[in-house]
Amino acid sequence: MHIVAEGHDPTVGFLHTYNVERPAFVFDLMEPLRPNVDGVVLNFVQTYTFHPADFTIRSDGVCRLNPVDSEACGAPGCEDGRQAFVA
Repeated sequence: MHIVAEGHDPTVGFLHTYNVERPAFVFDLMEPLRPNVDGVVLNFVQTYTFHPADFTIRSDGVCRLNPVDSEACGAPGCEDGRQAFVA
């Protein structure tokens, strides 16, 4: 990771609490991108018509969204999710 090469400890954050098993500083660095990501996700949820087959319910009761075919999605940002977040 680039931040480690720069001499930073990825587990010590300013906005997120310290946890040796979690890269709090990395989460801090992602915060400025949160509005962009939230916007793409919100737009997707508002424009995509979900069907029961889009979801899987695990044996422990957790409901998960199955991977969505980017061509079938049709929502802006679905054509290349990685590019949609880099604005």
